[in-house]
Amino acid sequence: MTALTRIRRTRQTPEMRTSLVSLTTGEHPYRTSGTVWESVTPMIPTGHPNKQDHRHSVRQHGMSLRFAARRIPRELGYRNIDTPVTVEFVDAPKVAGLWARTRTTRKQDVPSNAGWFRLTFDEPVEGPLCLGAHSHYGMGQFRAVR
Repeated sequence: MTALTRIRRTRQTPEMRTSLVSLTTGEHPYRTSGTVWESVTPMIPTGHPNKQDHRHSVRQHGMSLRFAARRIPRELGYRNIDTPVTVEFVDAPKVAGLWARTRTTRKQDVPSNAGWFRLTFDEPVEGPLCLGAHSHYGMGQFRAVR
């Protein structure tokens, strides 16, 4: 705990501040259980779309729903969640403008596509639930809505 008290304030913009939150003590909105989960931050599915994914017409920000529905169960499997899931797009919240689609290098042709999803499980799933690329940085966070 003494290491946490020594953390110095870093250069931060007024729009984006960081804080440490304990997930092990007390009530926390992401430590709940539910059958319906919705994106809090955009999720970037791992992997690459195949030819059928490119042809699929249901899209959000250039990403096909077929691709996301194929990759999300695999992401859940990495976290030992084997409950069947239904994946659908939801509209991005008003704060979505904070997450811009960017390229990581100049050589990259297509920016990473991030989507906002509703996951409906057959059985309740225990949180917190973070999926996809950069979930260790806070992307792909979900909260239980039912």
